[in-house]
Amino acid sequence: GDAAQAAQPRQSGGGAEPVAAPPADTARPVGPKRDFAEFGMVDAKAGIDLPAVRGWAERAMLGDPLNARASRILGQAAAAAGNDAAAARFMQMAARLSLHQSIAVYWLLVHSLERKDYKAALTYADVALRTLPGFEAYVMPALARIAEDDNAVGLLKAALADNPPWRSVVLQNLPRAVGDERILLDIFLALRRSRHPPTATELDPYLNFLVEHSMYQLGYYTWLQFLRPDELAGAGLLYNGDFETPPSGAPFDWHIEQGFGVSIDVVERPDKPGDHALSLAFESGRVEYHSVKQLLMLASGSYKLSARYKGELVGPRGLKWRLACAESPAHPFAESAMISGRAPAWSDVDLDFTVPAAGCNAQYLSLDLDARMPSEQFISGTIWFDDLRIQRPTSASSE
Repeated sequence: GDAAQAAQPRQSGGGAEPVAAPPADTARPVGPKRDFAEFGMVDAKAGIDLPAVRGWAERAMLGDPLNARASRILGQAAAAAGNDAAAARFMQMAARLSLHQSIAVYWLLVHSLERKDYKAALTYADVALRTLPGFEAYVMPALARIAEDDNAVGLLKAALADNPPWRSVVLQNLPRAVGDERILLDIFLALRRSRHPPTATELDPYLNFLVEHSMYQLGYYTWLQFLRPDELAGAGLLYNGDFETPPSGAPFDWHIEQGFGVSIDVVERPDKPGDHALSLAFESGRVEYHSVKQLLMLASGSYKLSARYKGELVGPRGLKWRLACAESPAHPFAESAMISGRAPAWSDVDLDFTVPAAGCNAQYLSLDLDARMPSEQFISGTIWFDDLRIQRPTSASSE
């Protein structure tokens, strides 16, 4: 009847239940949802006739003992009456009959989590993530609680090591769900030793999260852990200054943001086949230049930046290498001389700079178009950069 209809969500084709859109992203969800309102769970105070609901479901099961919907509704009614033991039996039956009974699966996920049956909770989380695209916002708090439990995190590591289809989306969202960012590093390090090491798509959101929250040291340490031996050998005050490794876009590598009217890429040097350089090709007209930048981890003190460039730029302004504290990226504390005009042979540009002693835990090195107004954004030509180095003036070592 009407009461029974009110107690169940509308069905879609194939028996799957439509689920409300996940809530807006919150910084740190505190735990799985418990009232189940958006999943059609019965509220005993809502005026629904629970005996009528149970009667409808029981009659449906008499006619069809394998009716997953009826079993789930009996579970809803039992949960509304406060009988969790009966609710668990009916919900388990519904989930066994159909993994698309999303209300039953989620109820069992939360029920298992509350009983600290983390193995069962992970099983139901796996079902939910495989059968309900877009459901991550509801499952992430449960996975975060498992990750934060020293006695349970091993189960999560093992599940992730099997490379389930939901692994990437979970790893991308888990940094915002856990209370200690080092937990994710421990998980990533465990995955590094598995048959399916973390991909850049999985690792970069964690690195970006750490940088966005000013956890530069942890971010830099994490990034170093996942470099190949040949890449690690080139890590220092400046990374990949010869552009021989394709830029990954990770915060501590070169990050290239394309604009309009300019093409920025790492290409083979026309004068030295096999070697590569950073190329900026400006079309004739007004450009919208964005950035080429890298996040550095320099201690306070004096340094020297050197680079080589070749090419031709025609326009009222040119390019500058700039350094700014990550805490205030819009306010550079050092910049090179402007690079413009013709340079038919490789030429040098140098910059002596001092990293401030306070408020500068990390720094951005960026290549910027020094345009102060729209009329100065008209520029054309092509220019290459190579052999970037940062050195301490008193040290013979260089990057």
